[in-house]
Amino acid sequence: MRNDHLMATLTKRDWLLILLAYQGAPHGLDPVRVQQALFLFAETGGAPHAARYSFDPGPYGPMSAHVYRDLDELVQAGLLKSREQPPRQWHIYTATAQGRAIAGSYLGNLLRGDRDSAQILFDIKQRVASYTFAELLERIRNHHPEAVARSVFTAARETASTTTSSIQQ
Repeated sequence: MRNDHLMATLTKRDWLLILLAYQGAPHGLDPVRVQQALFLFAETGGAPHAARYSFDPGPYGPMSAHVYRDLDELVQAGLLKSREQPPRQWHIYTATAQGRAIAGSYLGNLLRGDRDSAQILFDIKQRVASYTFAELLERIRNHHPEAVARSVFTAARETASTTTSSIQQ
């Protein structure tokens, strides 16, 4: 975590903090939505080059192990809090008051191009938070099929399609 919150160039972790500090998901975001939001941020061209995580196809869509490390570090730094989400075994992430204050200082000191990126990230969070889990993965599959090649939902859909086509013959 940087000590100087007024630097012009934001890191990946800074953008992650901004994502979670933005309004739009009052109960927080699960790791899949965090991953998908950051993937879309990079894929839409909204993310500055230095703020782009590298993603691979994962069981729930595009995935970056580095995002999980950054989430853990932000929790340890007291900028995010996580709580377990029953019945699932994953956590929901929200920004703490300190995290929101730091994210606000980042946003207040952005250069013009980064202000555009911040608006794109805000819009992505609103969309990602509004979709059901299945809708989110379906939208990503429609626009980035390579990113969901290993998704459990893609495999289930293909199995259902094969079963349906077998019945119709």
